[in-house]
Amino acid sequence: MTESALAEVEALLRNAKRDLDRYSALLQQDAVTQQQYDAVETNYLALEAKRNTLVRQKYSTGFVAQQQRHRLGQNDAGIELAEAAVSLAELNLSYTVILAPCDGFASRRNIQPGQLIQPGQLIQPGQTIVSVVDTGDTWVIANYKETQTVRMTVGDSVIIEVDAVPNVKYMGVIEAISNATGAKYSPMPQDNSTGNFVKVEQRIPVKIRFASDTPENEMARLRSGMNVECNVVK
Repeated sequence: MTESALAEVEALLRNAKRDLDRYSALLQQDAVTQQQYDAVETNYLALEAKRNTLVRQKYSTGFVAQQQRHRLGQNDAGIELAEAAVSLAELNLSYTVILAPCDGFASRRNIQPGQLIQPGQLIQPGQTIVSVVDTGDTWVIANYKETQTVRMTVGDSVIIEVDAVPNVKYMGVIEAISNATGAKYSPMPQDNSTGNFVKVEQRIPVKIRFASDTPENEMARLRSGMNVECNVVK
């Protein structure tokens, strides 16, 4: 609204300036009266004052808009700061809940009820709190002699007999054959190049997965760490 009003007043002011110049020349020639000249001059001065007022209003409006934009920027910064504080609070809150990596049963707790644990005490990264036995994923690691794995391939069927579950034969499938012997994972692996001429037959870990159609009541009888005998069916 200020822009259009200012343009209108400036157009009227230019016309009033031309009228004032003409009347000034006519007054010097006594072609118009002083009263007529004064009326034209008054109109010009009034339009000039109005133009100046509109100009100040324009700059004032622009300053207010700038102030509002600055306040909006400050508000946006405050919102971003508050969102960051909320995210940090949610992260800190998540640290108060410890989730197990899988479904299962707690088999051994390193922190027992009644121990002296002060409020605010922190658990160090990697510290073992409880051991969990995964009940959703069951497999067997069979350590076969290296000569026994000659004809084994991934996908071969395996008959599994569990010592603690007599008269029950489980079916399984070879899922993976290790790329290294079990001795290679020991803290001090054997090195035959140091003068040991006695060839020791190595063991190769083979991962055997239980068949998916095994009855649940039979799977429920299995426990982690049980001894089994596995026979590969070719």
